[in-house]
This record gives sequence, structure tokens and C-alpha cells, in this order.
Amino acid sequence: MYVKYNMNQTSLPLELSSCIDSNHIVFSIYDFVDSLDEKHFEIFETQDGRPAYHPRPLIMSLLYAYSKGVFSGRKIEEMMEENLPMQWLVAQQVISYRTINRFRSSENCSRLLENIFIEFTIQLKLEKLISLENVFIDGTKIEADANKYTFVWKKATERFAERLKVSARQYYFEEIQPMVDAGIQYDEELELEESMLQEIAELIEEEVEKLTEDIEENPVKGPDHRKQTRRRLK
Repeated sequence: MYVKYNMNQTSLPLELSSCIDSNHIVFSIYDFVDSLDEKHFEIFETQDGRPAYHPRPLIMSLLYAYSKGVFSGRKIEEMMEENLPMQWLVAQQVISYRTINRFRSSENCSRLLENIFIEFTIQLKLEKLISLENVFIDGTKIEADANKYTFVWKKATERFAERLKVSARQYYFEEIQPMVDAGIQYDEELELEESMLQEIAELIEEEVEKLTEDIEENPVKGPDHRKQTRRRLK
């Protein structure tokens, strides 16, 4: 006996957030980036060309991908197509890996993303959502001046922010940035292979067209080696 299912049954679309665990990290990422002042994103505004993607969902997608150990722009684009939490985070937009790589490679984004990653890492650490035992090796213990149901952000930040920032910045440059660079290089190498294959395909198509024209204009009786060559090329 099997559980019944019907792939052709009409159903109403669900709000994506209702399909995601309430403790999922994407909600922390969304709240953090959404709380940032708009002035942080003014440097990306432009009046030229078509309207650009807002930097908020791009930053959100990068933070989430990095938290999952994904650094290739192609794989981040794939997450936008297939990963439910990522789809919710970017409002079901699918942003091409080229746009992702151009965005995070720009000087403005590199500087902003570095600071955002560090601040977000500190927030997760202070809220005890991550331990970072391999990163913060100085034995820092965080105790908020609050009861079990509240958290005093200001006091904890004043006491531990500088020490945590140093550790988080070191972690970003030693661990995260090299993997980002490697991910971008991986995308570029694949793109080179694709362009080379495209060039080869175009050359073969041209040769097939030339053979077809020659066969039609100069027909011969009996076996025609040109037709065999054309079949191999096709």
C-alpha cells in the first residue's frame, strides 16, 4: 500500500516562508540586512542602463551561500533556482552568476560585504547562534546582563565588539575571501571552456553549410565522400 499522490492536482501556491523552519538562518540574515540603513546602498545607485537588482537581496544571497560553504557564482545561481530558503530570501529572483560575480568583485561591494559579514558574524556569536570555536580561540565567554528571555545588545557589544571584530576580520580574510576568489576563478574557467566550445560548434556549422552548398551545386553519381564527411561533422 502506498501513500496517494497526484502530480496533476491543482493547488494554491503557499507562502514560501511557511515552508521554512522558523529557526532557519535565512530569517536572521533577512532581519540583519533589512535593518541596515539605506545609506549603505546609495553607492550602488545608477541612472544608466536598465534598472539594477537592489543590493539587499544580493548581499542576503551571498551571506546565505557563504554560510552553506557555497562560493561559486554558478552554484549560487543554482541555489536561487532550486533552494527553497534562498528563493524566499531573494523573492524568487534568479540572478545570473555573471551579475553576482560582477557585484561582489566591485570595490564598493567588497568593502561593504567585508564589514557586513563581520558584523553579522559578531551578531550570531553574541546571540549564541554559532560557536566559532575554531575562530575565536581566545576563550571568550559571553554573558548578557539580562534574564533568559531578553538580550542586552548594547552592553555586550561595548564589552566584546572590538575583540570579536579583530577575530572575525582575520577569519574573513584568511578563510572566506580566498574561497570567494577561488569560486570566481572557477566560474571564469568554466566560462572560457564554454566559449571555446561555442567557437568550435560555429566552425563545424560553417563547414557543414559549405559542404551542403557544394553537394547541391556539384552533384555526382555514385558514392559521394562529401556526404560521409558531412554526416561525421553533424
